[in-house]
Amino acid sequence: METTKFFEQILGITSPYQIIEVRQTGSDGIHIEISIDSTYLPMGAEGIHDYEKRTWRHLDLFQYPCYIHCRVPKYKYRPSGKKGFVKTLEVPWSRKNSGFSLLFEQSAIHLVKLYGTVAKVARQLNILPQRLWNIVHFYASKYELSCVDMSKVKRIGLDETSQKKGHSYVSCFLDMDTGQLLYIEEGKGAEVVDKFSQQAQKQGIIPVLRLNCD
Repeated sequence: METTKFFEQILGITSPYQIIEVRQTGSDGIHIEISIDSTYLPMGAEGIHDYEKRTWRHLDLFQYPCYIHCRVPKYKYRPSGKKGFVKTLEVPWSRKNSGFSLLFEQSAIHLVKLYGTVAKVARQLNILPQRLWNIVHFYASKYELSCVDMSKVKRIGLDETSQKKGHSYVSCFLDMDTGQLLYIEEGKGAEVVDKFSQQAQKQGIIPVLRLNCD
């Protein structure tokens, strides 16, 4: 089986996407080049305006870091009676505005739940803690604290870091026994802990908790 076809199967790449090259460049890692059929037009698009070269970090393959590269087309749209605009195609292997593949993000979230700390996982994945925090913040925002069963939580871990160096902070609370992400809040310190405590008590956690800080 050709190398490109093999990688298309394991990555789930289908038309109009096609892997055109897989190369391994020493310690720099494995690089997967994907092209998009130039004749492909999303519904409502008039044509291609230009391209944007994008790179996404993917799950490591063997002992090597892996990256996906693609020249992503920007399509022209001109709805009837409305001003025209340009929209970048959203690729199936990554969410919008992310520099990571979906599989990488899912693996990162699993590791955060397992270890209960963002800093340690960021070191293991060799990425900046702020970038990992962006992933955690995105997925944590998809559910509310009221949806989490807090009745059996006994030990809580707290990890906090700045979203941008020297700027705003975010704090992450996790169940130290299960690794489940419980709550995420912008800010740090006593005010954030107080907000979490108020919400947690509503969910049945006893008023006094052992809080582990990373």
